[in-house]
Amino acid sequence: MGDRVPVGSLVLLPLTAGVLAGGGLVTDGHVATSVAALVTALVLAAAGCVAADRHTRLVLLALVCGGAIGAARAWVACAPLPRDHIAWQVGPTPIAIEGTVVASAHVGTALRLRLHVERYRSASGRGPTRGAVGLTIAHPTRDWLPGTQLRAVGRLHRPRDFGNPGEYDTRRTLARQGIYATMFLWDERGLTTLDTLPRDLASRLRMRLAAPLARVRSALGASIDASADEPARGFLRAVLIGEGRALTDDARRALARTGLSHVACVAGFHLAVVTAAAVLGVRWLLLRSEHVTLSWNVAKIAALAGVPMVAVYAALAGGSISASRSHLMYVALLTAVLADRRTDGIRSLAAAALVLALAVPDVVADISFELSFASVAALILTATAPRTRPASTRWQRVAAIAIASLRVSCAAGAATAPLTAWHFQQVSFIGPLANLLTLPLLGPATLLPGLAALPLLPVAPLVAGLLLRAAALAATTGLALAAALAAVPGAALETPMPTLLEVAAGYAVLALPIAWRRLGPRRRAVAVAVLAALTAADAAYWTWERCLDPRLRVTFLSVGQGDAAVVELPHGGGTVVIDGGGMPGGFDTGERLIAPFLRSRKIMRLDALALSHPQLDHYGGLAYLAEHFAPREFWSNGRTADVPGFARLTHALDAAGTRRVVLRRGMCARERGGARIDAVHPVVPDDEDLNDGSLVLHVAYGAASVLFTGDVERPGELEMLAATPEVGSAVLKVAHHGSATSTAPPFLDAVAPRLAVISDGADNRFGFPAPVVLQRLREAGVDVWRTDEDGAVRVVSDGVRLVVSAPCGTRPSRVLGLTRAAASARFEFPTSLW
Repeated sequence: MGDRVPVGSLVLLPLTAGVLAGGGLVTDGHVATSVAALVTALVLAAAGCVAADRHTRLVLLALVCGGAIGAARAWVACAPLPRDHIAWQVGPTPIAIEGTVVASAHVGTALRLRLHVERYRSASGRGPTRGAVGLTIAHPTRDWLPGTQLRAVGRLHRPRDFGNPGEYDTRRTLARQGIYATMFLWDERGLTTLDTLPRDLASRLRMRLAAPLARVRSALGASIDASADEPARGFLRAVLIGEGRALTDDARRALARTGLSHVACVAGFHLAVVTAAAVLGVRWLLLRSEHVTLSWNVAKIAALAGVPMVAVYAALAGGSISASRSHLMYVALLTAVLADRRTDGIRSLAAAALVLALAVPDVVADISFELSFASVAALILTATAPRTRPASTRWQRVAAIAIASLRVSCAAGAATAPLTAWHFQQVSFIGPLANLLTLPLLGPATLLPGLAALPLLPVAPLVAGLLLRAAALAATTGLALAAALAAVPGAALETPMPTLLEVAAGYAVLALPIAWRRLGPRRRAVAVAVLAALTAADAAYWTWERCLDPRLRVTFLSVGQGDAAVVELPHGGGTVVIDGGGMPGGFDTGERLIAPFLRSRKIMRLDALALSHPQLDHYGGLAYLAEHFAPREFWSNGRTADVPGFARLTHALDAAGTRRVVLRRGMCARERGGARIDAVHPVVPDDEDLNDGSLVLHVAYGAASVLFTGDVERPGELEMLAATPEVGSAVLKVAHHGSATSTAPPFLDAVAPRLAVISDGADNRFGFPAPVVLQRLREAGVDVWRTDEDGAVRVVSDGVRLVVSAPCGTRPSRVLGLTRAAASARFEFPTSLW
């Protein structure tokens, strides 16, 4: 392509880049979104400049114009919410809201609804309102289908994240759906079905459209359930009607590990099947008439007929990003066909990105958008690459198809590898082979009979059932093969979480071979030198952070109503995780909160896991860490729990070959890098309260010290004082989440902390931290930080002073000077583990 490049292509790429960048950079000042938008803009602008050569000014002008358009669109989207928006009714008192269900999805045993609210009533008043509320029902007994009018009574909350580095941004995801308030109900007692119609025309139209679509999806889902067993049932729901959450956890992990996640979401292939059926069917009908054939352009009419079919199926499948992208690309290609203009995949892809960016300003930060567009761009570029001479024999053609499939799979895998490493900290190596072996089963063999069954369900249910069973058989076989491939050692690599700079460098490395021929010798040398310098600087930075940093770093993670802390010892002395949080309902704090933080710090192996006592809110997340971070040691007080969750932890420790250490009071657990960790917990009989038997650890480094108290209560605190009177510490992890039964005045006086950290959940049902405990801490002049308000709390010390901050919060950091009189002296006990 050294040849002439159409001006439209030169303008469209940088214009799209500018809109993405402008929208992402302005939206809420979110750092990750901003940098992601900037990276996207630079990559697309660089592609435009490389293609431009002589048209650089035009490219830059389009980039600037796109940035201005995107920024203006984002400013409009980020304007303050109107005063009648339901989000202004967030508060501690119950409120009754009435509205229309516009979306529903099962998440585990819970049901999540998106409710467009029209009226409210509360103690402070009543009246019309607008906006969406995310309503979660923990234990539903029925499906609340879109189009249903209902009244819900409960408390409104503002969407919030836990506030840990590396965690998934739930708040921003909800904001993209227009949700700025949420409500949680344990059951359906707070819900009432209404027979009234919405007042405004838009809501009535939304209800008229959503209700029949929801009934169709529900009927299709019921037919799928009757025709298939798990895991095929969840897979068919995912690929036929867009219910991605129906996929079982085991199937989802197997597909992710084998690089096959794309087959479980409605995307281009699914819409291509629907489009082909519509276009070929209409074309066949039109060709039956000689008059129509001679008078009209049958190809254009048939192509036009595909638009409503694609739109209906995209809506039926939930309107996901990948489905919307495919729909928009088809519309772009159709427009070119109707206008008798040449087009290509890249321009159609850029046009689809432009439309989505204008509709949702920070769509560039959406995982589905990133993965979908990156993989499709790679497929298009690979498909347009120069071909070798055509095969002449049947076996050569088969080999050519296999090689082409491997090449396409490798291209898509390489294009998405930096993103999967960033979002999921995993890169699949077996993906090309897995795609070659399983895609025929999970693709055509499942989709063709499955999609053919959907329109037949109302008219020929028996035939539709047979087709769905055939699709289920193919899906079952394909998923079993994927699970077998996922179990192959080395099938996937768990990676540290790359920084955005590392993601950009990864794409630069991928783009360099593509642009190599277009770059002159000088530009090639500059590009290689810049990449080498960035790589060296990045390696030097992380070598310092992981191996040479002379500071003690303690991060109290926000894990809801539970405890979890990560201790990074100075000079690369190792990493210890103390407690792992835990919640009922299947939310794995280890996988969702602690592991992303560890990987963001480039920590891939733990020196020790420490469990204060065997209760769910302390051990719940440790099993995942034992399975994926191969801890060398497991420290505990020796107590266990006869429950499945603790059995999983025990099995994971055995599988990892972890050495189990029962710490007795007075033992030194670890002494590395100038820091020391000692066990100072009270000694209580095994049949007494679990809380008072908590393992208590004291971490000391120079004049800095941190006391981890587990859930010790007043009797245990007093027993500990009697045995170890010198428990003074600069930092106190407040016991039992701030319960009134802990932090007794004598104990607080003996510890004399400068700083206290309370680990508890927002709006927890226990009322923690207790007001009396907060009052004691204030009267003692202690600086209090809370994970429910500040998110993760980070304490860093060089042994002389201490810096406390909330890396994901808004509270300003504080610097505290330390003296050895303020902190405890190091414990000197005769026994040691080393």
